[in-house]
Amino acid sequence: MDHAPVDLDHRPRAAGGFGTITLAALLLTVAVTAWWWVVPPDVLIGGAPRDLRQLGAGALIALPPATVAVAGAAWWAGRHAPGPWRLWRQAALTAGLFAALLLLTAPLHGGVRAALRATAVEPNLAAVRYDTSCLPIFSDAQCRQAQDALAGADAGTVARAHHEMLARTGHSVADHAAMSAPFYASLDEPGRPAAAYAVQDAFLVLLVALPPMLLVLFLARRRGTLRPGRGRTRWVAVAGVIVLVVAGNVALSRAATAAVVPFSTALNIPPVLTDATITIQMRQAGVQIMPTGPATQMWTYNGLFPGPIIRRPSGQATRITFQNNLPAAAGQVTIHQHGGHSRPTEDGQPNTQLIGPNAQRTYVYDNVEAGAPERAVTQWYHDHRMDVTGRNIWNGLVGMLILDDAVDSALPLPRDQFDVPLIIADRTFDANNQIPYDFRLFGTVGNTWLVNGRPQPFFDVADRRYRFRILNAANRRPMTLALSNGAAMTQIGTESGLLPAPVPRTSITLQPAERAEVVVDFNGLLGQNLVLLDTATSGTNGNPPRELIQFRVDRDVPTDPSAVPATLRPVPPLPAPTRDRQFVLRLQNGRWTINNQTFDPDRIDADPVRGTTERWTFFNVSPSPHAIHLHDVDWRLLSRFRVAGTNGNPTVGAALPVPPAEAGLKETFLVPQGQGISVATTFNDNLGEYVFHCHMLEHEDLAMMGRFVVRAA
Repeated sequence: MDHAPVDLDHRPRAAGGFGTITLAALLLTVAVTAWWWVVPPDVLIGGAPRDLRQLGAGALIALPPATVAVAGAAWWAGRHAPGPWRLWRQAALTAGLFAALLLLTAPLHGGVRAALRATAVEPNLAAVRYDTSCLPIFSDAQCRQAQDALAGADAGTVARAHHEMLARTGHSVADHAAMSAPFYASLDEPGRPAAAYAVQDAFLVLLVALPPMLLVLFLARRRGTLRPGRGRTRWVAVAGVIVLVVAGNVALSRAATAAVVPFSTALNIPPVLTDATITIQMRQAGVQIMPTGPATQMWTYNGLFPGPIIRRPSGQATRITFQNNLPAAAGQVTIHQHGGHSRPTEDGQPNTQLIGPNAQRTYVYDNVEAGAPERAVTQWYHDHRMDVTGRNIWNGLVGMLILDDAVDSALPLPRDQFDVPLIIADRTFDANNQIPYDFRLFGTVGNTWLVNGRPQPFFDVADRRYRFRILNAANRRPMTLALSNGAAMTQIGTESGLLPAPVPRTSITLQPAERAEVVVDFNGLLGQNLVLLDTATSGTNGNPPRELIQFRVDRDVPTDPSAVPATLRPVPPLPAPTRDRQFVLRLQNGRWTINNQTFDPDRIDADPVRGTTERWTFFNVSPSPHAIHLHDVDWRLLSRFRVAGTNGNPTVGAALPVPPAEAGLKETFLVPQGQGISVATTFNDNLGEYVFHCHMLEHEDLAMMGRFVVRAA
């Protein structure tokens, strides 16, 4: 008698392939943990993406209850829920079990999140790294000359010279230590749970990868190509895990490296403060500079980069209280109203009258010169602490200050919403969207251009004239600005106010700290887009930095009441100089010097008498250009020339033309390599000490600065 085969295991299989899921989860966890252990993920070393770590911790806590819930539901459904409703009953039971188990483990979950917050690694913005390599903006010939001038000095030489200056200008031992510490604390430090971070990151990937992996397995099983529990199924699961691990690692390690889509972000206009009494808080804050990824940790004014715009009527005193709520590692700070005619106590001295941590200071700006309101002008304010000005400005301590007066207001120039600030700077971002600071002997430059703190923004304009107040707030980079259609911009002012007459220019070069006020006429360009370019620098792959901002002419206005008059503001008369002084700029033993000397807070390099006029001549025999900034008063550029004679005894050589855009008053002057300038001023009003220095900030910090004291007759 023949008997049909009997299926002893007639029970339906548990849906979902629990064995395969468990194997996949285990392999994924081990693989990702090992990957992170060998190649630490930059995106998770910094403290900014803290929410990602907390998500990983949540997955770590939630996955075991989920696994138990799935297993229990699969076992119950296989035994007690045959029929077409088995999947739904299994899902309901899974949800219930998972919720119950998650509630039971909630205290553990909270503990992990608290521990994570306590151990998050924040970037150390006080850190300084040293570099003597040639700048990307130098030509090959300049690089060779620079290396010859270094005479074997390396990054260690520069670091020692810098820390010697720090000691000379009153920086504390803690300041030295903070600067010498790494930008990112190592995860291998005592108390840093590196293994725990790696496991949390593994579960973060798992949390993202598990749903699509399960979907693939489910669809494959429905098609009959896979059978849960068989070896073939497990190998396919392993292959899927490997693919998902690699994809997850790549996605996480690059999540913070935001690709800048040109002209996808609107121009940021900082808020404007107009009160006579203002309080500004200096604090570390996360600023969303890049379009995606973590916020950039910066030292800010009021949590903003750039800081708020201060706009005041000239001739009226302004009281600004600056509160130093920066991390203690930032040390003492000071505020310089750059371009202001301030009393010495309000000028932001580099090594005295400092604002310590958790302290504050009120600066009083009179905005008066020679008994009259100071000229209307575009100024700026920034930190000015000796030796770390470059680091502090790089980290974000920058803001614009505008003075208005009756002369400027009476002219038919564009105003109100048609008067727009453009603060241009450059920074280099790492994989975390952070900006570690490299002290480069020849000056620190970035590879991403920012306009008002955003990369390549757009600005919607009407078909009419606009006034743009442009500030080069970069540490070192000069910028040559031009419009993409080749049209001329009309320059109406410098960093010291209006020019005598407008100057049409197809390109405008600004050194660090220089400003230019320009009028751009968009009339007749409705529906077109123009781009402001930096033609001094070529683009880089993936992010053309030379394209700074796009102007979109998107609306028509019936009339434009503004105009650029043929005459703007005469230059005040300058008496004949009664005293000549000479200053020679050099690079010596890894230090930038003036007359063979580095900055000494106890030495007086010039002592002009109040009410007198002096001519100062600068000779640049160093292997780099310089941007000389002189405090207290505005100056007239008398001449430009080539340097003759020898490096030991330079003299005035062949004359060079003075461009019309330098015919007005100024306080920051380019002195190219192998060239010189003569400038003159009358020292009025204020008695006391001021400084003059190169405003290529790393030159200033090491230590191309001099000190002058205005004395009574």
